[in-house]
Amino acid sequence: MSNERYKLIQELNEEVDYSFTWGRNNNVTDVCLSILAVFASLAAAVLAAKSEWFSPLLVATFAAVPAACTSLRQIVAFQRRSYWHFEHGSRLKALALELEFANAPNLEEIAKKRGEIEIEMERAWPRVIGSGHGDHPGGGVKKGSR
Repeated sequence: MSNERYKLIQELNEEVDYSFTWGRNNNVTDVCLSILAVFASLAAAVLAAKSEWFSPLLVATFAAVPAACTSLRQIVAFQRRSYWHFEHGSRLKALALELEFANAPNLEEIAKKRGEIEIEMERAWPRVIGSGHGDHPGGGVKKGSR
């Protein structure tokens, strides 16, 4: 295996790991906010039922948590971001595997495919964050930008 080929495989795999890490981070955040909203709602119901035992401020605080969680989930779009990162990672992983296991891969073709993936994924980003049109948030990201 040529040194250039090996370096490109390494670079692709590093970006795959990065994308999957951010995919997981966004997914876990989305799930945690959902769970927090449910438990805060239950806690607010219990506090409201026994309002004579608790201050109105405490009851109001717990009652506000579900709305705050839901707003955060919708504004930041953790689930769509997660999907975006997972798709980016999967597409780059497929490219890395093609490069690793092809008998005589054309590095120029692989680089061209990678560029096409990046352009396509970057075009999808506005839909992920809710500033574009379309029903499918796919996408890729440069390290540190999202």
